[in-house]
Amino acid sequence: NLEAIMNLPKGTEHFLADIHGESDAFQHILCFPSRHSHVVHGVCGFGSQGPLGAAEAVREKGLVDSFVVVGNIVPSEGAAYLADGSIDQGYLWDPSDSGYAAVYTAWHILEGGSVTEKGFEVPGIGAPDIVDGVLSYHKPLVITAENASELGF
Repeated sequence: NLEAIMNLPKGTEHFLADIHGESDAFQHILCFPSRHSHVVHGVCGFGSQGPLGAAEAVREKGLVDSFVVVGNIVPSEGAAYLADGSIDQGYLWDPSDSGYAAVYTAWHILEGGSVTEKGFEVPGIGAPDIVDGVLSYHKPLVITAENASELGF
């Protein structure tokens, strides 16, 4: 979630990105901060296990307050890491929102509406971004230390 990254404190602008596996993330983080701490200040993991591995390495290296970890996580798996700060924030796309946006968009078209006209929005989701005829909706589920244990999965 680029917005979450952009809202992080200054000094966290350089990230490793697209680390998928828990083991890979763990190994990268164990090596990078010691060799490149002046350049790399965080990791953004896109597989649900990447942030967990990065968080383990951040804990092991004692970098909880100085290294940012964000990415896709299952709330129940990331709750302890969020609580101690080794994961700063997680996010997912809520599958029910995805299904609702797709069905509402299809219904709107079948009813004769246009999804490319200004003002089209899916209630509760918002307006789509449209690039080359492809609609994208952006309403991520943001997972924090405060809500992780309440999400139920």
